[in-house]
Amino acid sequence: MIKNIKKYKGEIKPLAILLLSVFIFSIIAAYVIHYSGLVSAFDPCPDCGREPREPRELTTTTTTRTTTTTTTTITHFCGDGILNNGEVCELPGTTNNAYCPQTTSDCQENKTGTRDNKGNCNANCQCAQDPFNYICVKDSCNAQCDSNDDCPNKCVGDRRYFNGVCNGGGCYCNYQTEDCTGDGWYDISNFACDGACRRCNNQEYRNYRCEPGGCTYDVTDTRQVCENAPSGKHCVDGSFTTTGYCGSSSSYCGNGCNVKIDRYECNINNQCSKLDYTDTSFCPADTSCSGGVCSSEVSCGSGASTCVDECNRAGQLLRCNSLGSCSNFWQFIDPIPCNPYTCASGSCTSVCSEDCGAECDSSSDCSNKCIGTIRYYGGTCPSSTCSCNFRTEDCSKLSSCKTTSEKRWVACSDDSCKLCEQVKKECYEGVCEEDGCVANIVSSSLEFTGRRQAKTCPTGTYCQSDTGECIPKVCQGEIIFEEGYIFEGDGQACPKVKFNVSASIELFTTFCDKKRVYFKLGSCDGTTLTYCILKNGECRSKHAILRELGTPKVVACVDLNGDGDFNDNGEQDSLNVNVNCNNCLINRCSISAGCTKCRECGLTCGSYTNQYNENRCLNPDQQCLYSCIVGSCGARHCAATTSQSSGLFTQQLIQSTQAAATSYVTGNPPCAR
Repeated sequence: MIKNIKKYKGEIKPLAILLLSVFIFSIIAAYVIHYSGLVSAFDPCPDCGREPREPRELTTTTTTRTTTTTTTTITHFCGDGILNNGEVCELPGTTNNAYCPQTTSDCQENKTGTRDNKGNCNANCQCAQDPFNYICVKDSCNAQCDSNDDCPNKCVGDRRYFNGVCNGGGCYCNYQTEDCTGDGWYDISNFACDGACRRCNNQEYRNYRCEPGGCTYDVTDTRQVCENAPSGKHCVDGSFTTTGYCGSSSSYCGNGCNVKIDRYECNINNQCSKLDYTDTSFCPADTSCSGGVCSSEVSCGSGASTCVDECNRAGQLLRCNSLGSCSNFWQFIDPIPCNPYTCASGSCTSVCSEDCGAECDSSSDCSNKCIGTIRYYGGTCPSSTCSCNFRTEDCSKLSSCKTTSEKRWVACSDDSCKLCEQVKKECYEGVCEEDGCVANIVSSSLEFTGRRQAKTCPTGTYCQSDTGECIPKVCQGEIIFEEGYIFEGDGQACPKVKFNVSASIELFTTFCDKKRVYFKLGSCDGTTLTYCILKNGECRSKHAILRELGTPKVVACVDLNGDGDFNDNGEQDSLNVNVNCNNCLINRCSISAGCTKCRECGLTCGSYTNQYNENRCLNPDQQCLYSCIVGSCGARHCAATTSQSSGLFTQQLIQSTQAAATSYVTGNPPCAR
């Protein structure tokens, strides 16, 4: 062994010097760190509250030489840059330490946490992991969203989700919602009056469905809904009201001094005939009511007799005051002299007066007598005269002709719709009798006064000039579907192309104007094709369209009598329309209706000619056949005779076409322009 030591004596000496240097450096470093307060040179956080550590004996190194033996003890500590005795990392207080690997992601509920891949080395040389930064990341950790853009509008069944907002706390979408339901009938117009006692409006049936952009609906049906006015109301501007009235009667006299008009409302039978109230107005002062009109030429009644003067009395004709009372004096009638009496309080007295013709004061002395038409009666002899005097009366004064108050209106001879006024005239003859004068009627007659007025007919009627009768204002006649207007040309209608319709009313009356004539498919209950409005008994429309081939019946329908249907005589007329492809221009030839466009020049390079030598629109049962004809449709020469129906090749034609193609390659096309 000593021999070996001697052998390596030259090599051990440098190693011993190195070990001795390390030992001395360790002693100095321990002294500086432990006693001189320079720990901060290795520990960036000297005041972090840790307990002071005792030095640890980690390693003992013994070096043996041939002549001397030396023992060195090295104490390791946290911060010496060497991992020993439970240390996980070095140096203490460093971040992103390579000795401290860590995971870079984590889930906290629906949030995603992120950090770098290295933790920190704490003051105890132990690893401390970085905290995670948790945020929402769509499709990570079951997160629905990380921004509002991840929450688009959507539909789940009939429920619509919209205005989505990403909830940052739970990483899910919060939506506002609405139900896209509510199928049913909806008003699409306001009510409008259909006459005085009914109103109608239009409705559509909506099937609601959900779209992301909003609830929407499809209209699947439409209808008109009508309702009658409740009893006692009428329709104005689409509303039932009690304000006003639906109709009125003609004016009539309530008594001699007022004019009445009955106002009507709708009844339970949808008729304007229920009496609501009566308007009453007083005639102006010094007029009277006659025939429903206030006039100053008639009297409302007679008043008591009154004294015209001291010796005469007369009856009174009265007219109305402005308060509806027949009390205003108009004129005297039938004046009667009181001769030889005086008049008092409307009566003749028995007191004789010279002013009144009295000549005596005793009546017993004078007997009644007649001399001609003069009657002597009541002879008296006043005590003041003691003589016999007679009172006399001229019975001839009762002989006269006078117009009575009896009047009437009769049809005028020159106009049956005008009324002429007649007044009754009576002629009297005065006859003297001892008991008194008697006026005997000897003749009476009706004379025209010259007053005329129009004949008044009830509401809804008019006076017929040739008969003078009041007849209803109704549209009379018969609807005629005019064939000459609808069937121009060769008598065919083109499918899905507008054609003309026309109708007229025979035995036309002006009350037919403004009525609508509907042109319907099949019957008056069928689909409306178009309509027109009557003027001077006829109308026409250019907007009828029939979409299917055949000979459908088109019916002209009009409600002549206004009863709401087309079931009365003369309200329907029909024609069968021949809807045929052959009458269509080629640019109006509807393929969707089953027609075929057969062009004059077609097939390869447009050089083949159809069998009609012109453009034709064909019915489904007709074929479009083409032939190659030199000089027609630009064809130069024909390799073979071929025919082709529209869209259908025969085997022979296919072979001919192949042969033609071969010729064309060699410079001889069978049919080329």
